[in-house]
Amino acid sequence: MGNNVLASRKGPYIDILKYAIISLTIFIYLVYIYKYAINLPRWDDYDTILDFLVNYHKANFSDKISLLFTQQNEHRLFSSHVAYALYYALFGDINFRHLIMLNAVTSILVFISITYFIRKALPKDWYIAAFVLSICFFDLNNFENADFATAGMQTYTLLLLLTSALFFYSLKSRWYIFAGALLQVICIFSSGNGSVGAFLVVLFVCFMKDRYKTIVSASTLIIFAPLYYYHYIPSQKHLSTLSLSKIIPFFLHVAGAHFSQDYGIVCGILLLAVLVIILLIQGKYDVKNGTLQLLCIVGFMLFSMAIIAVFRGNIPVELAYSSRYFIYPHILVAITFTFILINLQGKKLRIPIIIASVLILLYAYRLNFINGSANFEGFRSTLKTTDFFDDDKKKAKEVSDEACKQNIYCIDKHRND
Repeated sequence: MGNNVLASRKGPYIDILKYAIISLTIFIYLVYIYKYAINLPRWDDYDTILDFLVNYHKANFSDKISLLFTQQNEHRLFSSHVAYALYYALFGDINFRHLIMLNAVTSILVFISITYFIRKALPKDWYIAAFVLSICFFDLNNFENADFATAGMQTYTLLLLLTSALFFYSLKSRWYIFAGALLQVICIFSSGNGSVGAFLVVLFVCFMKDRYKTIVSASTLIIFAPLYYYHYIPSQKHLSTLSLSKIIPFFLHVAGAHFSQDYGIVCGILLLAVLVIILLIQGKYDVKNGTLQLLCIVGFMLFSMAIIAVFRGNIPVELAYSSRYFIYPHILVAITFTFILINLQGKKLRIPIIIASVLILLYAYRLNFINGSANFEGFRSTLKTTDFFDDDKKKAKEVSDEACKQNIYCIDKHRND
């Protein structure tokens, strides 16, 4: 009896230790954001946020609704525009530092949602996979999503919409179908790869073998995905003309980005080989244990990287190898490890493989930490020393001047913050 009492006393402390270890990289990530995020726009912030709010401020009610669906480059950014409009309605201006902080909160919610599925798939060893997810997801090499308002808002919101839709569709009560369908619609209009997420939700529901849910999810996709392209203007700026000789190497570079930039193709090939083998071994996926949800997230990562390769493959890798895309291989690596862990249950080599894998991933985290922390510093320094951090400085100045006239945001007031 004494041993049982002692074990019960140790239990809460062990759980606290587990959560503390998992939270360590999240804490580091938040410290860097708090230290380096400043209230200055960069790149797409001028068009996607300032120019949008300038037009939104002048528009009547019906035009305001239309503006929420406005195309920005290749994307419609409904959820991002809603966030900017709500912030403006609440505070009467816009603050890029606050938007970056909001993105950080959203990233934590995405992490929690993926961890929820991992915990269902690995009831006993979930904390090991969650720790690996934390060192991958909150990798400082992901500095653009972390410290760039437009990129983080688009990326993290879309991931949260996808994981939330998977969650609501997986619940037994059919009342939650309406929430899942709504999230599916918003997902479609929130990014260029939003339709991919909505399509994977349909596949997910089909495997559940629920006729009513299948009809609702499929109908949602069929009705709303084509509307994404209503008055859509195709972008030819980066299209790689579907040349596989360009698309495939670029795809592999992005896939291997978590481990190396110089050897991205080799790392990408190795990662994908391990992923394919482990998924074939896994074989059976079930909504009840979370493995089907994780498989859908894997599919979204792969499809998203493929879309990036198609639209960026004709650009030299050193110019298009953007930090904002690293979130996809980061998550892919973590879920690949999760499936490895699932298949190792009860195997003799389980402990050595786990130790070796975690050490490799910690080494990758260390290297990416050095590179990412330098880029956080460089990002801030460039913002502070550049009048208008954008390729088209003339247009950026015009947008900034108009935003200041309308009391939305005055860049000169924040240069020395």
